[in-house]
Amino acid sequence: MDATLTRVWELAAPLAQAEAMEIVDIEFRHEGSRGGRVLRLYMDKEGGTNVDDLSRVSRQLGELLDAQDTIGGAYTLEVSSPGINRSLKKPEHFLRFVGKRIRIRTRD
Repeated sequence: MDATLTRVWELAAPLAQAEAMEIVDIEFRHEGSRGGRVLRLYMDKEGGTNVDDLSRVSRQLGELLDAQDTIGGAYTLEVSSPGINRSLKKPEHFLRFVGKRIRIRTRD
């Protein structure tokens, strides 16, 4: 993980924790024909997230990132649920779904 993503994770973690949420993943990439930058956080919590949860974290995180000039330059911040097709990346993610049906996709 690069320094920017590490810093975003450090800033977002306390906000997520205050909302009883967990950060599932963070992406920062160029998208679209104009190469706009998008910072995308996927967050979840027991029982699932709702729009109010995600909006609160998005607002707070946006203000924090801008105040500290963490990203530098223009970007779009998106905070969302990982959805039903979420990737399981950490051991805790797998433990949470023990006994549930999953689909595994592998690649070389």
